Amino acid sequence: MNGPLIVQSDKTLLLEVDHPDAEAARRDIAPFAELERAPEHVHTYRVTPLGLWNARAAGHDAEQVVHALLTHSRYPVPQPLLVDVADTMARYGRLTLLKEPVDGEDDPQTGLPPTRLVLRTTDRAVLTEVLRHKRIKPLVGERVDEDTVVVHASERGHLKQELLKVGWPAEDLAGYVDGEAHPIELATQASTTGTAAGPRPGPCAPTSSRRSTASGTAGPASSCCPAAPARPSSGPVRWPARRPPP
Repeated sequence: MNGPLIVQSDKTLLLEVDHPDAEAARRDIAPFAELERAPEHVHTYRVTPLGLWNARAAGHDAEQVVHALLTHSRYPVPQPLLVDVADTMARYGRLTLLKEPVDGEDDPQTGLPPTRLVLRTTDRAVLTEVLRHKRIKPLVGERVDEDTVVVHASERGHLKQELLKVGWPAEDLAGYVDGEAHPIELATQASTTGTAAGPRPGPCAPTSSRRSTASGTAGPASSCCPAAPARPSSGPVRWPARRPPP
C-alpha cells in the first residue's frame, strides 16, 4: 500500500499533494470529505456526518466511500471508522418528506388537486424517537398513522435542520411549486444617438463648461471643490499644512 492518503481514526484524511495518484484520490473523496486546510504539501480533509449524508443524497452509497478510502490509503484504515461510515450513511432515507393528496377541490390558481406535506418513515422506532424531541414536536401536526405525521408547510426547512441535529436527516421528495413571475429588465447606459457617453457628474463636477464674466468674456468652469494652490514659477509646490486630528 503506497497511496497518497493517510486515514486517521479521528476521521481526518491527509492527502499528499505531490503523490502521483493525488488527483485521483482527491476526485474520489470530494463527494463526502470536507477540505479543512490546504497548505503546500499536505491537504487535510475531514469526514463528517453532513458530508456523508450529502454524498448519499447525491447518489453515492457507503460501499463507494469505503472503497475510496481503502483504495487510496497508505496504511490500513481503522475498522471502527469504516463501521461508522456505514452506520451514518444508513440513517439517510429512513425519514422522507413528501406530499400526499387529500380530499377537496382543486387549487383555482394551479388547477392541481390539494395536497399536504407529511413526514413518513420506513422505521417506526425512528419516527417515535424524533417526535419525542421538544424542538421537533411543535413543527409537526397530527399523526396520520404509525408511519406518517403531518408537517406544517411553513416549517419544512426548520424541520429538516432539526432532524439533522438529532442525527436523522430527511430525504426531501416533496418538490417545489412555481412562484410568481416578475419581469426583470437590465438597465443600459448606451447612448441612443451614437455619441460616446461622458463622465458621470459627481459632487465636484463643473456646473458648466464655460461661464460668462461681467465683461462678456468666457471664463473657466465653476466647481464646488476648492482649487489646488497655484504652482510657482520655480521651486516645489507648498500645500497647506495638515491640521492635527482632534
